[in-house]
Amino acid sequence: MHLAKAVASAAAALVLKAKNVAQKTEDAALQTQVIAAATQCALSTSQLVACTKVSSKVNPRLGGAASVAWPVAAPQWVCGCSRT
Repeated sequence: MHLAKAVASAAAALVLKAKNVAQKTEDAALQTQVIAAATQCALSTSQLVACTKVSSKVNPRLGGAASVAWPVAAPQWVCGCSRT
């Protein structure tokens, strides 16, 4: 879980940097594209954290690494966590 939180913190920093980059261009389309990419990154990171919480509750011994330590379940975790 601590690794997922670290990824979430890095993603939050990326979003802030993307906002700064977007503000420096006068091209409205480029601004929209940069902000949309940063938003998608934030949403994906949120899904990662949610899946990590679920997997650690399913089997706390795995420490949130169900898709690695429990390969039979990996397709289900990937499928369930990748829905947007």
